[in-house]
Amino acid sequence: MTEFIERMSLDDLDFGDANHCGEESPFTPTKLLGVAFLGAAVALSGYYIYASLGSEERARLREGVLNFVQDQVKNTAAFPPQ
Repeated sequence: MTEFIERMSLDDLDFGDANHCGEESPFTPTKLLGVAFLGAAVALSGYYIYASLGSEERARLREGVLNFVQDQVKNTAAFPPQ
């Protein structure tokens, strides 16, 4: 088969990435701004809660998060992707 015929046969395939009639794009400006606003609100709330904790609670929380991340890294290193 020639390269031209192979290209023509690939053009006929439907990979499902094109929007069909009546479908909205998942990346409309309204959706992007909504997700950005929600993320900012969650981050600000988390920082406010963290700032209101005492020094002992902050240290305990920091240590717990570090232990969690270290465990995840160890598990990932034990089972490398294939």
